[in-house]
Amino acid sequence: MAAGKWRLLKHLIREALSDRVPISRIYEVILQSYLFLGYPKALEGMKVFRDACDKDFQPSKLNYSFRYWSEWKIRGIVLCEKVYGKKFERLLDRVGEISPELSEWMIVEGYGKVLARGVLAGVVRELCIVAILLVTSDLNQLHSHMRGAKNLGAGKRDIKETLEIAGQFCAKSKLNRGLKLFNTIFEE
Repeated sequence: MAAGKWRLLKHLIREALSDRVPISRIYEVILQSYLFLGYPKALEGMKVFRDACDKDFQPSKLNYSFRYWSEWKIRGIVLCEKVYGKKFERLLDRVGEISPELSEWMIVEGYGKVLARGVLAGVVRELCIVAILLVTSDLNQLHSHMRGAKNLGAGKRDIKETLEIAGQFCAKSKLNRGLKLFNTIFEE
């Protein structure tokens, strides 16, 4: 999706389905992409998903009314603390200095409403985010989310394989930068 290769995405979705990857997990990966790729790519990804499935898929019936804002905030804080570990407070301070709104939305919308949904394990979500951020070459975010994947239990091999797979969809120079960042994560 990050590379905008829609035919390939359709093929990969069908391949995943034939490998018995639960359809709800595929849906969830595409859904969370809006946080990192924006609505336009997420919507295109969902159109491809619907076309690739060749059957009716009913997403969860979770209620996303804003009256759940405080619940999302609590879930977001819990997950974000796990992802960022000791750097959580510093993250909140830094993002809050840049934009108080983005700081609040990161916790409530990003982590609480979207990433804390139970369909995918946090470590799987983080690895998917790592793949997106390598292709888009968002290096600061890539570094943070590789560390987050590690904090949630991803091993060195998991993260490196994710980078190598995603590296097939971007310039070799992007992959090389990602691998340099990867090495710093495991030297810490």
